Amino acid sequence: MIDYREIEKLIKALDESSLTSLQIAYEGIQINMAKEAKEKVVYVNSSDVTVKEQAEVCTSIATETKEVKVEKRDENIKAIKSPIVGTFYGKPAPDKDAYVTEGSSVKNGQVVCIIEAMKLMNEVKSEFSGEIVKVLVNDGDLIEYGQEIFLVKES
Repeated sequence: MIDYREIEKLIKALDESSLTSLQIAYEGIQINMAKEAKEKVVYVNSSDVTVKEQAEVCTSIATETKEVKVEKRDENIKAIKSPIVGTFYGKPAPDKDAYVTEGSSVKNGQVVCIIEAMKLMNEVKSEFSGEIVKVLVNDGDLIEYGQEIFLVKES
């Protein structure tokens, strides 16, 4: 016959294992145990934690946070964004010069790059006139809809 200590050992074994349920039938006795697969939450009374321990926890949390920098852009700098998802090409052909480079002047309606989507080459045209300040992607990069590809200082 199973005694109380053996049942206690089974409960502990289930708790420490990755199992979520256990069924045992032994000498006419049937035992069914189950546990929920949830994260454990530990509550600590703040009076039990020393100042040093609190500082260590705060330090470890602080090192895990990411710093996000928000750049303020000149109001005259506009972005040319991708109208579709596809592959960026800054040249009409591999052996040709780029449509535009940093420092190039662009006019409203001028082709600035090609985006290949589903084997179709789609020309992207500038929506304003100005100077290319920065090319934000490289040839062959996969780009998303609405992704900034050029920064232009509007004139």
